[in-house]
Amino acid sequence: MAAAAEIVIAAVAAPELGRPAASCTDTVNVPTLVPELGVKFGYNFTEHLRGYVGYDVLYASNVVRPGDQVDTFVNSSFIPPRGTPVGAPLPHFQFRTTDFWAQGVSFGLELRY
Repeated sequence: MAAAAEIVIAAVAAPELGRPAASCTDTVNVPTLVPELGVKFGYNFTEHLRGYVGYDVLYASNVVRPGDQVDTFVNSSFIPPRGTPVGAPLPHFQFRTTDFWAQGVSFGLELRY
């Protein structure tokens, strides 16, 4: 006898992600580190004209990005007009942090008179 499995894939409208199961107010205090490094090299072409090129990098740890916090899995048994809900009330809040890097290059001419 072969066992049969039923897989149900449903498209859920975005408002379902805002149901009470997914809505919460939470405060998490996590220390973070935000160092910045900048380097600039210049060359005096003349007494009045100077050119330079620079590089900057910024790093931030424990950054919370909104898109990472949304759990897109929805327990369809909690969507009305279904019967008795089964399982966990999903979606639910998951506090996720990541690191953030920003880099930049700058060029310039300085004219002194």
